[in-house]
Amino acid sequence: MHRSVLFLYLFCPTVTWALAPALVHTAVGAIAGSTGAIAAYPIDYVKSQLQTEEGREKYEGGFDAALDIVRNGGPFALYRGLMVNVVGVAPEKTVKLGANAMVRGMLMAQLGYLPLAGEVFAGGFAGATQVIVTNPLEVVKLKIQTSQMGAKEVLSQLHGLADLYQGAGACVARDVVFSAVLFPLYAHTKVAFAAALVGICPPETVTFWANLLAGSIAAGPAAMISTPADVVKTRLQQARASPPPMKVGTPLTESSSSNNNLPSNNRGSPVPLRAASSSSQLSMAKNTVGVVEDEESSKASMFQVMNDIATKEGPDVLFSGWAERVVRSVPQFGVTLAVFDLLNNYAINQGWLLEQIAN
Repeated sequence: MHRSVLFLYLFCPTVTWALAPALVHTAVGAIAGSTGAIAAYPIDYVKSQLQTEEGREKYEGGFDAALDIVRNGGPFALYRGLMVNVVGVAPEKTVKLGANAMVRGMLMAQLGYLPLAGEVFAGGFAGATQVIVTNPLEVVKLKIQTSQMGAKEVLSQLHGLADLYQGAGACVARDVVFSAVLFPLYAHTKVAFAAALVGICPPETVTFWANLLAGSIAAGPAAMISTPADVVKTRLQQARASPPPMKVGTPLTESSSSNNNLPSNNRGSPVPLRAASSSSQLSMAKNTVGVVEDEESSKASMFQVMNDIATKEGPDVLFSGWAERVVRSVPQFGVTLAVFDLLNNYAINQGWLLEQIAN
């Protein structure tokens, strides 16, 4: 062992004491998050289609979208982009669940109790910090879901942090609202369910079922309230079509952007890419069909997009896909939070975590 590492281990126990919870939370978050993400991903895929302008024109609702996607691409078409989501789950859930637990523990240590305002703050803080790892994941996932491109092609057309953090403001707004509602509601309802299930379930399973039910119920209102920010985020991050291949120096016209080589609105394919309407709107042009943002879309703020949707399409459009979002979040966070607490308690019993750090 290197002397500096040995010194830290022997003479700085607080350092090694802090590393263990971080590693445990990473493993717990990865397992819990992956389980929930895989269970709910098909609904997430359908939800993304319904939140785009093209999807609103193409499908009558979530059931119609799901049937059409499965009919034309098979059941596995609903899992397009899943691996990107699963790969990103470990850091995302580690930050989200770990940050919430950390802030709750710090407030409890300082105040001796945890007020409701503290619970809301801890949840909101967790939602804000997770965007560091969530936003790049969301950008790649949404461009896959709203185009014919794979992960490798999407990544090859993203350049720098600015592209990876496209729509970050809307992502922060969504995740802060969602987590500020989710975690306090979950913390209180799981206690109530635990008391109600005594005598109904075997004693050793009461906690798990209480957490599963509480997580599912807490996720519903959290998902619905945060839907407008999610719709704006989808509009900001979705893939758009570049012009068809052309010779260098050839001017791009409106007619060339509507070339038959571009994805069409025909049913039976994923929601098509949206081409820029004129050359004056294009900030760049690639020689392959891919991600090209028009100037207006690339510079639009979260509030501009929200106002544009509300005024041109109607305020109700800001809640597009809310039902699918709720249906997806209920099993996803019910499973995720229940598994997270189950594994946390196991880690405490094994001596890998201190109770005040885990809860």
